[in-house]
Amino acid sequence: MVEPPERIDRFRVVEYGFFAQPILPTGYVPPPDGRSSMRPVQNLAICTAEGVDGYYLLFCEPDWQYVTYSFNETLECTKRSPLVEFGQNVAAWRTTGRTRRCT
Repeated sequence: MVEPPERIDRFRVVEYGFFAQPILPTGYVPPPDGRSSMRPVQNLAICTAEGVDGYYLLFCEPDWQYVTYSFNETLECTKRSPLVEFGQNVAAWRTTGRTRRCT
């Protein structure tokens, strides 16, 4: 597992984790018209953004390119999102040393 960059686009990474292998969301069905399907994700990054109270969870490819994201107001809810969206928990979240304190 490679650590994420400090930033992914405009998001500042504060914690990260991963799935054992790349997966698609629970119940995902590719478009019937032949358009490109969603890329599988493996790495997950909990991020903050300037001027926003809450946390973004970026679902990323193995090279940290994000495919999709979710938003939650609390860190606890953010960490439950992988189970809801993908049917799997992250075994361990790792801090980057850049965690923002809640006020």
